[in-house]
Amino acid sequence: MLAASAPALAVDVGVDFNVGQLVNNDAMYQGMTGGNGMFSWGASGFVAPHDSVWVLLSYAHTRRGGGEAPRTAYSSDQFGLGVKGSYPVREWLRPTVSAQFLLYRGVAKFDADPTSRTNPGQVRVSGLAPGGQFLGGVELRIPQADRPLTVAFTVEAGYTIVAKHTYSDPRVVGLDDSVTLEGVDVGDMEVSGFTFRGGVGLRF
Repeated sequence: MLAASAPALAVDVGVDFNVGQLVNNDAMYQGMTGGNGMFSWGASGFVAPHDSVWVLLSYAHTRRGGGEAPRTAYSSDQFGLGVKGSYPVREWLRPTVSAQFLLYRGVAKFDADPTSRTNPGQVRVSGLAPGGQFLGGVELRIPQADRPLTVAFTVEAGYTIVAKHTYSDPRVVGLDDSVTLEGVDVGDMEVSGFTFRGGVGLRF
């Protein structure tokens, strides 16, 4: 009985490194950066207690600047936890679907002097919000045979949505220290849009 159930309970472990794009049509973001694209890079890791279901952890970072006077910049960190399903159509081909809970942290910066990163007067403000990401895609594996690991190529597309959140209490850099303007709201952002990414990884 144990021998018969072993293939279904085999543990698969993997890691992916990916780049992608998130479309953000929020007015605050477009006003700061002059566009709606959020280029991202990151990594994800998973453990699969079953051949077709993976527990997934992910991280993605985005950064974009815009304007010269004042110079603006926006960056985000996205931490994800979710599940991913796959079906082995062939040894080398697996369609996939995934759903993740996201913790999203955005940081906006404003600087009157674009030539310096340390000059007084810089303004930095951040926001934090929950969100979700839903992707479908395909994974191509180099057949593993009797090797201890295999290389996988992934392509995924879908939708990301992050709850509306406020960027408040900006911090202003001074000559000797920073000053926090408590109670001041810079703006609200609601991140949502088409998401695409591709990557390469290893399966153990």
